[in-house]
Amino acid sequence: EVLHNWDDEHCLKLLKNCYEALEEKGKVIVISHMMVEEAEASNGAKLVCQLDLYMGTLFGAKQRTAKQFESMAMNAGFSSFQLKCLAFDAIAVMEFYK
Repeated sequence: EVLHNWDDEHCLKLLKNCYEALEEKGKVIVISHMMVEEAEASNGAKLVCQLDLYMGTLFGAKQRTAKQFESMAMNAGFSSFQLKCLAFDAIAVMEFYK
């Protein structure tokens, strides 16, 4: 849950540092709240939406969708992104591959 505390610029810097520290063909495992792509009424989706409002108001940060995480991973230099699991429409396990 590190990436949701920061704006895109700081997240990108952090991910670039992770990328540089990885061995060839290494990966970073990211566990984070994730916004669903389309509006949804599940409790998990509502929670992430509330967190998005809090993070934006307090820290200028945000919750991200899978597409936003993938874009950030690619911009940091990673070759691929995989969403491994999305539990309760709220908590994602992702892998960013070097």
